[in-house]
Amino acid sequence: MDPADPDTLFVGKLSVIRTKNGGISWDSIGNPTGARLNCLAQGTNDRNYLYASSGSLIFRTTNALINVGPATWINVGAEVPNLFITGIIVDHTDALNAFVSLSGYDDGMKVYETVDGGVNWESISESLPNVPVNCIQFDENGSGADALYIGTDIGVFYRDDNIGDWIYYSNFLPAVNISDLYINDTNNTIVAGTYGRGLWRSSKYNGCVNDTYLTNTSGSPVGGVQYYSSAISLSSWVNYKQDVGTEIHYKAGNYIDLKVDFSAAAIGFFEAKIGPCPETVTEPIMSPFTSSSRIVMTGFEKQFLNDDRP
Repeated sequence: MDPADPDTLFVGKLSVIRTKNGGISWDSIGNPTGARLNCLAQGTNDRNYLYASSGSLIFRTTNALINVGPATWINVGAEVPNLFITGIIVDHTDALNAFVSLSGYDDGMKVYETVDGGVNWESISESLPNVPVNCIQFDENGSGADALYIGTDIGVFYRDDNIGDWIYYSNFLPAVNISDLYINDTNNTIVAGTYGRGLWRSSKYNGCVNDTYLTNTSGSPVGGVQYYSSAISLSSWVNYKQDVGTEIHYKAGNYIDLKVDFSAAAIGFFEAKIGPCPETVTEPIMSPFTSSSRIVMTGFEKQFLNDDRP
């Protein structure tokens, strides 16, 4: 849907089909790839920019709002790897700045960015794990410039230019295939659609807090794969499940305080580290684990076996 005119809608089929009157009539503005299309993305600050992809091909027009088609399309994907394009997103303030997400298992070829409308592309895959990326969203009100969320086969990742790399953003969300992402700026939330595990909602990334305090809200042991990162301190009273599939990661700038009610380990995995926030994470460790946990502080490391804990 056109970002400024809800009566204008583009549909990708064998060609790009457009309505300018709310669906009363439709016209074709061209078949850029010669094959079925799977992704479309329109510029916001310049709505004549429209990107379209089919397989590994990506084309762009600068006259999507032409009165009578076809529009003029050019191939702008020469520097994008020969991998299936799963998503296109355009910077809301600059239609020349676009991003594509890629499927497949080619390491380092997950997300690409162009700042010149597709003339040149650069990988911003950085430390992402070698799993398919299924969808991508641009957060126009993010904590930093070029705030991006991606959905992968193992969960959600976040990146902006302030961080300069991807962080694993799937607290409480299972390590599951993410098929779609939606940002609600009114509620400052992001929603993830999953394959077989329903819909999940989270607050958006809002930078590092100085101090984090974690408690059991339900009274029952907590499980799953979870990451927490604070600029100064992290204090935890949480009782975690001590089973395969529970994976907990803590990181803080100065200290981590494990309170008397805290428990973890057994055949789960627990890790605490001192270091800068946010934690740059590639992927969950994934079970099975060895029957141990470890806590790492500056200058020394201690091993806790089975149910032993600090």
